[in-house]
Amino acid sequence: MISSHIPLLRLHTKAAQVEVDAGRISNAMMKRLDLGKGDKWDSMLKGVQDVAGLPDPTGVVSYASQLDDDLELYRVSCPIGVLLVIFEARPEVVVNIAALAIKSGRPGVSSLWYGC
Repeated sequence: MISSHIPLLRLHTKAAQVEVDAGRISNAMMKRLDLGKGDKWDSMLKGVQDVAGLPDPTGVVSYASQLDDDLELYRVSCPIGVLLVIFEARPEVVVNIAALAIKSGRPGVSSLWYGC
């Protein structure tokens, strides 16, 4: 999709290899974090584009009623609460979750667990 990501992925791979060599992350973790492997990068971007193409979920009137003269009741969708997602180290998931949080108008809280 976007070819300008290749230098960034190479830099990311080098930095991850330094962490493996220092014993701070495992080879399995490095493989999981590698966005250049297979079609991870393209599928990540496709997921963001899919979310961007969804209709805006906020401001939708799902119910309206006139209760009295000059008194109307509306049920309108709006973001309430926080989007909380817990997952293992997968960088493409972070991007997809961020896209969903932005689209839904919700703040996001992210916690990454390195226990693998």
